[in-house]
Amino acid sequence: MFWVHIQRNIAKLVRATDRKEIMNAVKPLYQSQNFESANSEFNNLKDTIGKKYSKVIKLLETNESLFSFYKYPMQIRRSIYTTYLVEGLNKLRKKNSFQTKNQLSVLYVIIF
Repeated sequence: MFWVHIQRNIAKLVRATDRKEIMNAVKPLYQSQNFESANSEFNNLKDTIGKKYSKVIKLLETNESLFSFYKYPMQIRRSIYTTYLVEGLNKLRKKNSFQTKNQLSVLYVIIF
């Protein structure tokens, strides 16, 4: 499960009135420069929202791959969007990366 899915699950666990605040509090976890600072931010998050939203903390603590992307260089981390090939393809499609049908056909041939 990558951050896109984690954020969606967190949003389901918090009140609508607190959602924006909580989502902003979670951002430093995946925007940190390294594992140590992300772990420090996680400890801060636990102190900040842990009592009110213990289910959010539990969700994050039980996710084994929460900080796994920190073992990759920064350039690669930014491109890690999801684990699903289809969602990655949809992301490319939404960005209008395929300027011609031929480019899309080449990608289709590579995948299949």
